[in-house]
Order: sequence, then structure tokens, then C-alpha cells
Amino acid sequence: MGSTKLRLALVALVGTGMGPLFGLLNPASGIGLTLCTDPSVTVCKLWVASSGSDSNSGLSADRPLRTLQRANDLLCQQTLLRPCSGIGKNVKVILAPGTYPNASTVWSYSDWNYATQIVGQDVVMDGRHSTDWGLHIAPKSSRSNIQVFYIKWTRYLRGGVILGGGRHNRIYRNTFYRLGSYYSKKPETPAYAGIYMFDNQDTSIERSVFVDILNSGSGYGLEHGVYITHSSYNRVTGSTFSNVGGDPIRIRDAANYNTISGSAFTNTGRKAYISDWRCVSSATKTCPGPDESLSWHNSFRDNVLRGPHPWHSSGFTARYCYDLPGPCPSLRIAG
Repeated sequence: MGSTKLRLALVALVGTGMGPLFGLLNPASGIGLTLCTDPSVTVCKLWVASSGSDSNSGLSADRPLRTLQRANDLLCQQTLLRPCSGIGKNVKVILAPGTYPNASTVWSYSDWNYATQIVGQDVVMDGRHSTDWGLHIAPKSSRSNIQVFYIKWTRYLRGGVILGGGRHNRIYRNTFYRLGSYYSKKPETPAYAGIYMFDNQDTSIERSVFVDILNSGSGYGLEHGVYITHSSYNRVTGSTFSNVGGDPIRIRDAANYNTISGSAFTNTGRKAYISDWRCVSSATKTCPGPDESLSWHNSFRDNVLRGPHPWHSSGFTARYCYDLPGPCPSLRIAG
């Protein structure tokens, strides 16, 4: 009888719009309603540690979750009517120092009007040569506003972070290193990029490091530091690229008005520091769909350029203004 009344009460609360519940969480956690639903709390905080447990509440540093994936799932459970659509306040996920083995996350939670921060401190996400990406940001909202701070990503075969949709995201002081089949000794699974984005707008990659991103075998030159496809008005600033086998910046398929500036490129690039590519069926028989579009009005300026990758120095060409450290006068920088 008592449990029936409780279920009716929960239904009544949802029906009257009295605020989101923190999902119907794992009963073992003993959470029920949480501080995140308290109107006086402006930031919902969740703690994650490699020594934690996904059966914990995650609401304090001494009861941390074990995985970033569980943090995403708990946030999504708060929005019963529209899963992952936001709880109406800022969110901060705090990662404790340490190495997180086999860590691969699909992050779907976002809020249209509020920021979601994922913050590390001496944190290493180690894929141990997993074929997954380290972090796949796939927001439900078109304005995702997801910010990732101070995390290192290593030993993922495909790459570190993939941004699949959304806008107004920020990747700040992340490090991407030892990615690709050269390190995994699995040439059949090449890396694509440290960061790959598609259908993104107004995303900022700032003061991040891309180092030792290499493929072997047939994957030579297919790896990039940042891969921007069908995404516009994005920025890469103050970052460093070194020992990247492919072109460190790849633009593709109507990726317009993107800016790469104030960054350093050392021993990196197969054909250029920045290259534009599109899949055209007459040239590439394996195009996934109709011919892709040209990209326009991208800017590559005020960067420090210290030579191509040694493996590809003979084929490296300065096309248009790729080799110029100053502003690019061309409306379309494409080869």
C-alpha cells in the first residue's frame, strides 16, 4: 500500500511540473531526490574517481562514481519527460586525479541555456588501444555548451574526442598523445584525429596539445590533429601540434569560416599544415553519399611553422597560403 502511494505521489509531482527528479536511480545508491533539484543550488556537481563505484551517488568527493559514462546517465535520468535535455542549471563533473583505464564515454546530456563542465586534474583517459573514441559528445540539444578541461587522452585507436553535433562547445588545455596504429601495432585500425568534429558550430579548441599521432601501414597520412567536417565558425587557438603524420588540420565538406591561429606546428603534416578535402564519386569510389561540397572562407594565420613530418617531407607542398605564418589572403584555402 505504501509503495503504491509513493508511485502516485511521484507521478503527481511530474504531472504538475514541480521540477525534475534525479531520475529513478539505482536503488542501491540510496539517493532518491538529490541536492541537484534544490532551487537554491546553482551548480549540480558530480564527482568521479577511478577508485569509485557506479553504485555510489556521485554527489560528494567521498562517494564518487567510477565512470564518466555513469555521470552522463544519471544526469539524463533527471529529465524524465525529455531524456538528456537539461535540468535547468549549470553542471560540473569533477574527475579526481588518476588514470582511467578502458575509459570510453558517449556523452549525450546537455542543456540549452546552461554550461556542462567536465573538469580533470592530472587525469589520464587511457583507452588501452580500444577501437572506440575516448569521448563521443553527441548532445540531444542543438546548443550543447559542453566544456572539457585539463584531460589527457591516449591509446585510442580512432582518436580522442569526437564532437557529433551541437554548438558552443569548448575543449581547453586537453592533451592528445600516442594515438594511432603505429603505437597499437594494429595497422588495420588507423586513427582519424585527436579531435574530430562534424555538424558543429562555434566550438573552441584552446591551448591544447596534439603530439605523437601516427598510423602505420595503409593508414600513413590519414591521421590528423583536428578534423573539421561540415562544421563552421569554429576556432583552434594557442595549441601545439608535433609528430602528427597526416596534415595536422583537415577541413572537409562545407566547413566554412573556421579559424586556426596562434598555434605551433613542428614536424607535422603529410602535404600541408592545413588541407581541404571532399569526397567526390568520380575520384573516390567509396564515397558514403552524394558528392561533398567545397569549403570556404577559412583562415590560417599567425601560426609558427617548423616543417612537415619527416616521413612525408618529399611530398609536402605549400599550396595557396598554407605555408604563410601571416594572414591568408585567399578566400578559400583549398588544394
